[in-house]
Parts: sequence; structure tokens; C-alpha cells
Amino acid sequence: MVEALCFRTNSYVIDSKTQHLIPRGREVKCAVSHERRAMRHSASWEKIRSTLPWLPVYMWQRSVRGLPETPANAVTIASDSLTHRFKFDIRGTTSIRSRNGTLSKALPRVLYVVVLDPSSKFGSLEEQIILMARAFKLNNGLFYPLFICPEGANPGIAFQEAGVEGECIDLRNFRWSQLARVSRLIKKRKITLVHWNFTEMLRNRYLWSLSLLHPSIRHWYTDHISRISGIPQPLEGRNKFLKRILSRRYDKVLCVSQFVLDDLRRNKLYSHLILFRHFINTDRFRPDEAVRTNFRKELHAEGRFVLLTVAHLIKAKGIEVLIKALAVLPENVVLWIVGEGDESESLRQLASELNVTGRVRFHGLQNNVAPFMQAADCFVCPSLWAEAAGLVNLEASATGLPVIASRIGGIPEYVEEGRTGLLFLPGDHLELSRCVRSLQENSDMHQKMSNRARAWVVEKFSAESGVSNYLNLYRE
Repeated sequence: MVEALCFRTNSYVIDSKTQHLIPRGREVKCAVSHERRAMRHSASWEKIRSTLPWLPVYMWQRSVRGLPETPANAVTIASDSLTHRFKFDIRGTTSIRSRNGTLSKALPRVLYVVVLDPSSKFGSLEEQIILMARAFKLNNGLFYPLFICPEGANPGIAFQEAGVEGECIDLRNFRWSQLARVSRLIKKRKITLVHWNFTEMLRNRYLWSLSLLHPSIRHWYTDHISRISGIPQPLEGRNKFLKRILSRRYDKVLCVSQFVLDDLRRNKLYSHLILFRHFINTDRFRPDEAVRTNFRKELHAEGRFVLLTVAHLIKAKGIEVLIKALAVLPENVVLWIVGEGDESESLRQLASELNVTGRVRFHGLQNNVAPFMQAADCFVCPSLWAEAAGLVNLEASATGLPVIASRIGGIPEYVEEGRTGLLFLPGDHLELSRCVRSLQENSDMHQKMSNRARAWVVEKFSAESGVSNYLNLYRE
């Protein structure tokens, strides 16, 4: 039984059997069978190989076998810089074998619970969920997203176009009716593992209620939570003892940065911590000169050095530090702010007080931030609190933007200082302004950082390797 498997992006396609890369615009047909030796001598496979210029590349790090005959079966990811679309054609099922030929452990049926409103935007976290759901389906598993968001929300257009099912339930406050809905969902979808994200780690009444209703179900937790202060707050006495007992409810606790892992390990609450960083679609977030030219022209930014920040506009994000830095920078430096929040009005007032209103543009919440990144010259993350990771910094780097960010929390793990960007002391607008000026005045350094940033993210944080690593983790 032979199957052709295609994983395609706008820049390349990858053969999951031979781990080869095909240049953008071509189609790859990766033949896989029960008997690899027989397949190598297959005339049909030799015909495919002879017509395509294979180039070596690292990719899926396991062998895929046992696929039914359907050459049309494929996974296709199509995107452009202004609109992003997923196109999939998957038929049949798959089984996975390890390199020694034995069957790998089957994937669980996962209920992925995340505090997120997918109808308001489409970021890398939403994209991760779609890619994981499709990969699970291809491998006979279930990855079902449950979004914790206001009533009336829906999974969004991107999820519908990708054919990914999901539900929106407001679990922000405990209600018996909502617990009943989740319990029915678990039974209907035959869930075997609930993976919690952005929820309270231990003070989660739904976690404990579901543990009583469905005691055989496993629970995981991913810690994405930023810390108010970068200084650890150790637990003591009875509080620490109780939390240590309660924490055993989670089979695994995933940490999105070494900073988060060290913070949890310091309190000795969890013995099952795993460092598991984010991944992004490096084809969606990529440099695009045409978009850059058109977007800058539309926003009258030709000849300007454009700083970009994308954030929830709250005090802890430090946007006021960035506006203060802008006030001491040359007139041709401008700032684009993407996002909304409680501080929106006070930030506008600060810009007015500092006489930089004409150099600051508030773009509000955007469904797709990629074109803003493609058109900017530098990305700034001026956080005052200890970010768990700062996924947006990876998106900016993948687009070829040098990143200037606060030296706090997990942020330095996503910015290589001096290579892909620069770090500064949180809250110090003068040091931030010096970092901006060094990039503005040294075009050679700016270009080198831009190139290194893109290459680093493609190598370390691509969706291809990220999905593969997650599948292996779920099989453990």
C-alpha cells in the first residue's frame, strides 16, 4: 500500500521519507510503503525521483509508513503576506513506525484548552493549534481545541477554512452548566488527555471537577504565564506543601522557556517539567519586498526608520518607555503600535505631551500582523514584566527584523544579543534610544542582524520541526 504525502509551503516542499527539500512552486510526492526496500526499487518512485531536483535538508525525524493508496492525499499550507489561507486534502489514515521498524505509541485524543479568542486575530499560537490538529488527524489522533472566551465567539474563519473543528466555552468563572458541557464534550470526543493553557495552574476548579468525573483522563499544563517581577518568589511552609501535593495532578508541565522552567524548579513543586519552546510558520512570517514597498507607501513611511511594537496595551508591556525613547530620537524615526488595551488613551496623551503625536501611529488590533512586520525596520519589545517567552519576537525575527527587547524573563532566549537583536535594561528609555540609534546609523549592522535573525528562526523554530517534536512528546 503506497501513499503520496505532500507538505507544502510557499517557499518549499519537503519529502517526509528522504528529508529532502524541493524549491518553491513545485509539488513533492513522497512515496511511502510498508517495505522500504521494495519501495526503493519501485518504478513509480524512481520516476518521481528522476523528475525532481532533490536537495538535502533536515526535516521530519522519523519514518512514515503504512499509508493507504491515495496519491491525492496531501497536506498543503498556502499563504501570502496579506491574507493567510490553509488548504488541506487528507484522506485515509496513517500508522507511524519508529526507525527500528516497530510501531510507535499511538497519539492520545487531546482536548487542548486555551484562554484565547480565535475570532479576534490570527497569530502564531492559533496557527500552531491548526497545524497540530491537522498533524494529529493525519496520524489517527485527535487534537480538539477548546477556546476559553466570551459566549457567542466562534473558532474563526481560519479554523473553518482549515477544516479544524473546535468549540468556544466561557470557563473564566466556574459554573456547573459549563462543567456539564465540557464533560459531555469529553465523552463525545473520547478524550484521553486534557492539555491546559493560560489557565490557573492549581486553582482551576474545572481541573479538579473533571478529575472526579473522569478519573482516568490525564492532564497536562503548559506554562506561558509572564511573571510580574523577574525576581523569584519562593514558597514556604504549608502553602508549599499543599501545592506540591496538588501539582501531581499534572502528568507533564511544559515550559516555554528556560526562565519559566527554572522558576518552577526553584520552588521544587514539579518533578515532571519539560522545556518545550514555541514554533512558528516561517513561510508566513518572511521578508517580502513588494509588501514592504506598497505598505510603506500606503502609510507614508518612505524615507523613515520605522519602529514596530505589537502588544496588549497594558502598563506591564512598557509601551510608554518606547514613546519616551522616540521623543529623544531623530525626527525621521517613527513608531507603529499594533494592539489595544486599557493604556491606549494614556499612551496617546503621553505622545501628545512629548510632541511626537505625528510620529506615532496607533493601528489597533490587527488580524494579521505579518505585513506590518514586513514593512518595518526594527521591532521593539519593551516589556516591564518578566515575559514567559515573547512569541512575537520570533515572528519579527522570521520576517527579517532586528529585535530590540527588554533584558528580562524569557525574552533573552528568543533574541540573540548582538546577532539577531539588542537587549536593554527594562524601563530605561535612554538605553533603548541608543540601541535604536545604533541600528539606524549603521546600515551594515542592521542588514547583518536582519539576515541572521531570519536564518536563526528558520533553523531553530520552524513549524516543520516543531510539529514533529510535539507529536513525539505526545506519544511518550
